[in-house]
Amino acid sequence: MQKERLGLDLDEVLADIINPLVIYFNEYYKTNFKRNQLVKYHLEETWNIKTSECNERVHEFYASEEFKKIKPIRGAIKGVDYLSKTKELHIITARPDETIEETNRWINEVFPGKFAGIHFGNHYSIKERIPKKKSEICKELKITKIMEDTLHNAMDCANNGIEVLLLNQPWNKSEINHEKIKRVYSWKEAVNYA
Repeated sequence: MQKERLGLDLDEVLADIINPLVIYFNEYYKTNFKRNQLVKYHLEETWNIKTSECNERVHEFYASEEFKKIKPIRGAIKGVDYLSKTKELHIITARPDETIEETNRWINEVFPGKFAGIHFGNHYSIKERIPKKKSEICKELKITKIMEDTLHNAMDCANNGIEVLLLNQPWNKSEINHEKIKRVYSWKEAVNYA
């Protein structure tokens, strides 16, 4: 019998990328931002810089040693281990293609053998490939449920018939009224609804 497929976002669902990004940004650009100030998904709005400059800075972070130091989100290792016993797990990330090698290394180190695939949307890339929406990736893989932290991705998936477990974060606090979106406050809670 084939297992049900479940999609999991990578950044801020599996990987704590914001804390090392803030550390890197503050050290390199001599600022004093804190995680809880990131109340908008688009970092350029918080950092008050142009989108092109923001993309450049994030790509600098991807090439840094700090990027290699990301840790798993609290509860993610235990949650993934539990879910992998009954579901076929797929990572669906917006990360650009430039991060494929390091992302695969990190996943294989932190979650060895737990995922059937890692699928890149290639957003914010400096390469030519056109970005792909997470809803498109889910449909191609026949995934009917995804765990996500970003509102616009959650709405896109929900509007395309995909159930969403929205992991609560400072940047997704808006009121949501969509029958396909369920807000969860921890990995422990998410496992109960997955």
